[in-house]
Amino acid sequence: MVTVPRPRARELATGLSESSSAVRERVVAARTRLDAEYPARTGEATALLDSAVDRLPLSGRGRARVGRVAATAAALAGAAGVEPEHVAEALSYRSPKELGS
Repeated sequence: MVTVPRPRARELATGLSESSSAVRERVVAARTRLDAEYPARTGEATALLDSAVDRLPLSGRGRARVGRVAATAAALAGAAGVEPEHVAEALSYRSPKELGS
């Protein structure tokens, strides 16, 4: 489960949002990319993930889950591989409770 903060009034008032059909196209394209070839992690992304394991209470299973979420983020972004920003995004989805906060 991912906890998502409630949007602020200013964010809701902008009216700038992506259409559902555009989101669907991006998700279908990402699934196709993931099915065809799983994106490789860069050395910097692996170093960030290793550092997170050393500093946070992440188990082997938790590390694998963060890796999968990072790969999904990379596929959704259309990236050729998993970059540190994708790992950081995946880590941001972990609850503070899971991260020992």
